[in-house]
Amino acid sequence: MNSRRKLLKAVPAAALSAILPPGMMLLTSEKAAADTAPTVYWSITEQNPPNTRQTTSELFGFNVPWGDFQQWFVGADNKVKSIVTANLKVFSGALYRYPGGTPSNAFLWRWAIGSTHPRPSQPWTSNTSLPADFGIDEFLAWVRNDLQGKVVYTLNMQTFVDKNTNVPKMFATPSDFAADALELMSYILSTANGDVVEYWELGNELDASPSWPGATYAAYAAELIKQANLSTDAKIRAAKIVIQTATNIGGATHRQTWNADVKNTLAQLGQSPDAISAHEYYEMPGTTADMYGMLTDIGIATAQWPNTPLLVTEHAIDLGIYDQTTAIHKYASAMEGGIAAADFTMLALWSGWAGANWHALEHGAAWELFHITADSTKTIYPSAILPSLVALRLGVPVGGRLVNHVVLKNSTSTYPYAQHLMAFMDSTGTKMSVVGVNRSAAPISLKLAWPNINQSTKVNIYIAWNAALGTVTDASDNTDTVQDYVTVIQYLQTVTHLMEVSGDQTVTLPIPAKSVFALIAI
Repeated sequence: MNSRRKLLKAVPAAALSAILPPGMMLLTSEKAAADTAPTVYWSITEQNPPNTRQTTSELFGFNVPWGDFQQWFVGADNKVKSIVTANLKVFSGALYRYPGGTPSNAFLWRWAIGSTHPRPSQPWTSNTSLPADFGIDEFLAWVRNDLQGKVVYTLNMQTFVDKNTNVPKMFATPSDFAADALELMSYILSTANGDVVEYWELGNELDASPSWPGATYAAYAAELIKQANLSTDAKIRAAKIVIQTATNIGGATHRQTWNADVKNTLAQLGQSPDAISAHEYYEMPGTTADMYGMLTDIGIATAQWPNTPLLVTEHAIDLGIYDQTTAIHKYASAMEGGIAAADFTMLALWSGWAGANWHALEHGAAWELFHITADSTKTIYPSAILPSLVALRLGVPVGGRLVNHVVLKNSTSTYPYAQHLMAFMDSTGTKMSVVGVNRSAAPISLKLAWPNINQSTKVNIYIAWNAALGTVTDASDNTDTVQDYVTVIQYLQTVTHLMEVSGDQTVTLPIPAKSVFALIAI
């Protein structure tokens, strides 16, 4: 481990004061001695009433735009490149959204199945086409066999291939759509890997188009829900159908009533979804709103559909209007983007959402889970998002439960709060872990009053950080020449630290600036 990767010693900082988003407890602070680091102190206690909801790995998923993924991350042998699969294995049980976001609105499933290759070329972007050779069958097999994951399948509600003429057409009626969707569901669910599809999402951001008012969308959704419930196939009857909610409520006029129009029309037609989905792009650089203040679309959606499971099928930093030649474009996948993605996932864990997909497993846009070098080797390497989410995932016990969480703010962070911490108990009720993000520009000394620890307790420490992180527009940690800028302690290797329990039954651990971390009692 070189000097750049050493845990930094904490430096003095101003006194810390707490902020309290709804449902969060106060985190107190204490002043350290003049010659020591500032100490962030948390006495871990059970929230009241205790949380009994089990944690889920489905919050650690990714959006997979089919064409981009196939072009960059699938090899000549039509298999996913080993570096991609190897790095994703840690997210066992995660949800992978396919065939992605906007591309799903033109994806022709009949041209993406079967053993014949090459398959017919189909629309990938607005002006390019591509045969889906790594199509539905191949994708489901990869998720099931190599990743032990699950799938959110996003249905094309606009176009289909006529099975009699093999010619693409537009859907003319809700019945046309429902019939084609049921054929696709029947095909997938009859295959050996079909049971990895956990959810069937209806379209991608169709609220963006005036040609898809809420009432029209709901009529299509209602017909599919109705016909699925009437199916003689038990697997189709059990399928979880997900409707999308509006993505940009403050945008065009028709979007402002879209959620209400969808719900009212579905009610009139006597149908309801199994879950809802939303997209959230948060923390646009230069704004002062925190993670919790940015969730306007999700707040409106969940208010419209209370007690309905929520999938956030796209989330990432919001760049607003950006130029791909500027450093701000790279910011989305740099360390600040990793911290934001981890913090959002922590919010999802606290909120009890059903699933989440970071955007995206693609190349060329602002949001990249993996980068690819610009030289002739086209070498694939992880962006900061990957180790940040890995560190968090390792500290969240699947099947365990959230014990409590806290937020803290101080003057060393330009963000509205400096740290967000969560404590979890595993499914056995004997092992606790603590995860968190340190948004501060200064390292901290994290002092925990940790229940059930003793002098022989050890903790695994996983930390993702970049010691050289600069300003918002500093993309130095996101380039081909600095591929090894951020690590989870030698990336997925474990540092075991013997708990040094003091007389007041606390333990103190160093946490670097601008980091995502997990501390796991073993």
